[in-house]
Amino acid sequence: AADAGLLMHLLTNGSFESVDAQGQPINWKLPDPKAAQIVEENGNHFLRLTSNSFTAHPDAANRMRIDPQWKTISIRARIRTRDLHLRQNAQATDGARLEYAFENANGVGLAGAGTPVTMLRAVQSDQNWTFLKADVYNDNEKAEYLRVTPAIAGATGTADFDDIHVVPNPVLDLTPRLREGLPEGNFEKADAAGNPLGWKISNPTQIKIVEEEGNHFLRLLNKTKGFLSAYNDFTIDPTWRRIRVQGRLRVQGLKRGANEWETTRLQYWFTDGGSNMIGPWQRPMEIKHDTDDWVLMRSEAKVPLGATRLRISPEILNAAGQADYDDIKVMQEPAWLDLPIRDGFPEGTFENVDEEGNPAGWILDDKEHAQVAEEKGNHFLRLINDNIDDSVSASTEFKLNPTWKKIKIRLRMRGKNIKIGPSPNDESHPRLAYEFADDNGKVGPWVGNLPTLPQSSDWETKEIEATIPPDAKYIMLRPEMVYSSGIMDIDDIQFTVLQ
Repeated sequence: AADAGLLMHLLTNGSFESVDAQGQPINWKLPDPKAAQIVEENGNHFLRLTSNSFTAHPDAANRMRIDPQWKTISIRARIRTRDLHLRQNAQATDGARLEYAFENANGVGLAGAGTPVTMLRAVQSDQNWTFLKADVYNDNEKAEYLRVTPAIAGATGTADFDDIHVVPNPVLDLTPRLREGLPEGNFEKADAAGNPLGWKISNPTQIKIVEEEGNHFLRLLNKTKGFLSAYNDFTIDPTWRRIRVQGRLRVQGLKRGANEWETTRLQYWFTDGGSNMIGPWQRPMEIKHDTDDWVLMRSEAKVPLGATRLRISPEILNAAGQADYDDIKVMQEPAWLDLPIRDGFPEGTFENVDEEGNPAGWILDDKEHAQVAEEKGNHFLRLINDNIDDSVSASTEFKLNPTWKKIKIRLRMRGKNIKIGPSPNDESHPRLAYEFADDNGKVGPWVGNLPTLPQSSDWETKEIEATIPPDAKYIMLRPEMVYSSGIMDIDDIQFTVLQ
């Protein structure tokens, strides 16, 4: 690829356009020339890595000297993947990735940027050319070199790398970095004007920090129907593949608008660092009625490729009432494994459980409320919700067969002490929600035809039919109890191809 002249491009031959007499890229070390080759397409050259084994680690390395004054280094690259398959029980670091390491003069890795070897976020599915970027912080005075290593780990398939740039001391993004727990979400600190520190608010007279018994929280107050919001942007750690957002909400005197979305909620979405949203609107954490006390709401999301920031926004949308927000937190969660749907779908039987209590293909983030239960040798998924205003869910994602156009989802459901909240349209029923998505996380039309459990019952068989959107490559399964309490059991989820 042609070097971008406007960039201070310091990595020698990151474009792979310069080769020696043997056809090897200058300044790159290729341990296995059969697995690492220079390929040409339409006059453009790039690096191609090929892995034929889950235990292989094809790579190429480029080492450059760094200046001690470079405290921040921006690493940028383009990557394309094809026929990529992850090993069983894959980790978030498996796939095609760009590793980097700070080293001393002898090539020994140092703990700059957190760990001796780290990486830009691994690509775990087939993608066309995608731009990846990370700002790396070097706080180790002994670091003299930066090693950049395109690689494939824990996967088979092909990965192409091109236009790898290293830019020293870039114009820094002053957006705060997203830290585990999100301390800005406890609203204990205010600026000189009394507004929540770091948050931008639409109306200071209606959005304030309030104190009760020494605890501070954010209050949005609309006496008449209208729009109120606060928001905060955070830079995402490039290694994070999936996150969980949660917060405590309390609502009084709510008068909703005419549409379903006209209520109080905690919304979040991903951006490219500018004004462009990356991926779909994430499903909001909504409250549609008054609550007696604080309610804990949770949501999880896959971080879309290209996303560099997360925006979090407490909102009242064309509604009246008082909405309180506190203890908003963001946590890194293990990445979904993106396994294919196999014959018989054994992941739907919950019979294989690892040492951490996760059933095969699933990651249970809240084992107090979502767990695998056993009766007479049979295992199943159990959700427990003690508060009708809380939400409890488990989620996973599986790759769809590209030839499928229509499927039937069949499962068994059982409920005990089920109580249903006031939300309409079956939204408050315990249910198996599902959504379709493409490579970029864009969700197809939200599905309204869901298997639900409107009341307590013994095991019942439920089935629905679903048309797969043309661009969908994944199906996300989300057993959930929203605005409902009791115990819901789910077992024997099966897929039948109809078209």
